Amino acid sequence: MAYSFVNARDIVLSIDWDNNGSFLPVACLTSNSMDIKRDAIDADSKCGDNQLPGDSVKQTVSCSGNAIDQTGTIDREGYDRLYTLLQNKTTFAAKFGPASPVSGDIVYSGAIFITSLKLDAKDKDLMKFDAEFEVLNAPLTQTKTY
Repeated sequence: MAYSFVNARDIVLSIDWDNNGSFLPVACLTSNSMDIKRDAIDADSKCGDNQLPGDSVKQTVSCSGNAIDQTGTIDREGYDRLYTLLQNKTTFAAKFGPASPVSGDIVYSGAIFITSLKLDAKDKDLMKFDAEFEVLNAPLTQTKTY
């Protein structure tokens, strides 16, 4: 069976900040990641050690990027929009995967909200940001493009 590698540069976090069905990539990302964890149930006893999969799932999406200001047509969600979403406790739709999926690509989608936003403005550097998002009803839906 043939396989191909996934180019990480093609994987972006896109959000629909106003829930109108229009997804835009988040800023100019330098990295993004997704983490999912399922709690274990401790079933240890004198009969032996045992762990069972629990019901609780927690999933986060993180990203880092260069802060951008935009003029004219908005083509990316900026750090300023992320700040407003965090401040207003807004829940919104998101997609994690290729910006333009083709057959065979995997895209994760669902509702998220911002739990952390850090702005970093070091001397002789671009202003950068880090953001973390919590998935509202984990896990995100995994869809394979056909």
